[in-house]
Amino acid sequence: MYLDKRSNQLLVEVLKNPMITVGELQTRFDLSNRQIDYSFGKINSWLEESNHPAITRDEKGGFIVAPNLSKALHNERANHLNQYIFKGIERINLIILMLGHQEEELSLHHLMFALGVSKNTVLRDLKLTQESLEGYELSIHYSRKGGYTITGDELDQRRALVASLEYCITIFHGEDVLKKFLNIDSGAVEQWRRKLEQVEKCLNYRFIDQHMQILPYILEMILRRIGLNKTISESLLKDYEAFMEYEALMKTDEYRAAKALIKGLAHVPHMEHLYITLQLLISSVTSEHYIDFKEAAKLREVLEGIVSKFEKEKSIQLVQKEELLKKLYVHIRPMYYRGRYFLHLKSDYTVVDYGDQQFQRIEEMVCLNLSPLEEFIGSKIPEGEKIFIKLLIASHFMRADSCLYTRMKAVVVCASGASVSRIMEQTLMELFPEFFFYQAMSVREFEETNLDYDLVFSSVSMEIKEPFFFINPIINEKEQLALRKRVMRPYSSNSSKEQLDEKKADDIMALIMPYVDTKNEKKLKKLLKHHFEKDASEDCFCTVFGAECDYKLLCLRRGGQ
Repeated sequence: MYLDKRSNQLLVEVLKNPMITVGELQTRFDLSNRQIDYSFGKINSWLEESNHPAITRDEKGGFIVAPNLSKALHNERANHLNQYIFKGIERINLIILMLGHQEEELSLHHLMFALGVSKNTVLRDLKLTQESLEGYELSIHYSRKGGYTITGDELDQRRALVASLEYCITIFHGEDVLKKFLNIDSGAVEQWRRKLEQVEKCLNYRFIDQHMQILPYILEMILRRIGLNKTISESLLKDYEAFMEYEALMKTDEYRAAKALIKGLAHVPHMEHLYITLQLLISSVTSEHYIDFKEAAKLREVLEGIVSKFEKEKSIQLVQKEELLKKLYVHIRPMYYRGRYFLHLKSDYTVVDYGDQQFQRIEEMVCLNLSPLEEFIGSKIPEGEKIFIKLLIASHFMRADSCLYTRMKAVVVCASGASVSRIMEQTLMELFPEFFFYQAMSVREFEETNLDYDLVFSSVSMEIKEPFFFINPIINEKEQLALRKRVMRPYSSNSSKEQLDEKKADDIMALIMPYVDTKNEKKLKKLLKHHFEKDASEDCFCTVFGAECDYKLLCLRRGGQ
């Protein structure tokens, strides 16, 4: 038995947030109550078959999940790959990859055997694949001698292949699927990763985990295309003005890193060297420490102009503006090369639910004119990218100094880029002011760390001994409340809780006393402490004063802005 995509999505969501209700799942995934019940029946059958406890419901409509279920499932291969039945969209992307990597004739029979479906299904899939490729101005051609092939511009074919690689790596055992269908040896993938790690050292930054995962397959695809004599030549680029800017690309550190990456390989044409350089340039990174604005003085100038205009319109002066500019640069630099050269690599804004009221408020608060940046890039900025830029500025604008109430030390692990990691870190810091948070890190950085920590928040499932919380990178206010309740439950009835309440009451008293006229300071403090004792799940939101007062207190802490 295997889990279908819908059941897998629901399982992951409940593992991340056991307090989520059926109604919330219905809204999030556009499912009926009957569909959800059916999927959880399937999930529990699958769990029982794998000797894991079933997921049950509690009285409040949430789910009861065994504490170690997430850890137990992390390293377990629930099914062999050959038992999995690919869905239509998965088969379409696999067909594109097989057509793009073929070294010999690819017939209808080959496709039927590889995908495990009937002739009629393959013919229908080929028709749908053709429709998908039309978006890249490509088409499928068939001949008796060569079988099925993709025809069209080489750059457009590469875009389609990269998009399909990115899709397939996210499906059930995605890397195993790619290795099987593209006949890629695990040793070759690991060799590419070792080379990329050397590139990271050379460039003094780290690629985000998602891009580190996909880059070996992209690089292997490029070499396969070169081996098939399907290369990018200058004659193909007459309609791609940006690619003719050789000198600008050759001055980047990534160009020199790409040279080291392909060292020792068979002859790689100059245009392919530039193409590999661009694959490094469009990959998101985890840190802004490597920043050298000399490389992109014009981009810095554009960013400074946007931030300055925002300050002027809001009649404010941002603190630590240089830090904000570096954060923006880390996010926008890959976006610039993606837009400038029309290249595809998934960005890290796909995790955001833009319909959420939280993000609508940020839209209202951070009104930015990004047209200077669009003019600099030479293309429109996607809406998702725009909201992420606003999130970065809002996070910087609203940041308050952290306070260490206890000795609990927390680690934030995020597989996405610096933008998502920073937002995830900032959200958790504000949600748990009593914890000390180390700087957010990638999965690889976490595996290498020797830091002393007490608990871990992660956007990816992990197998560790310490208390572990598997969460979405971006969570709304309701999810934040539920998460706080889960995390704080073990500490709600011990002496450290009492000390924490005392500390929080003292801190709020220190903040409000200069602005409050009261003759009974002790009684006010007692009421505050009683409130924290009454409901630990809401203490971080200062509900004793209400949301508006919470905002005012936050402003007081930041210097009366």
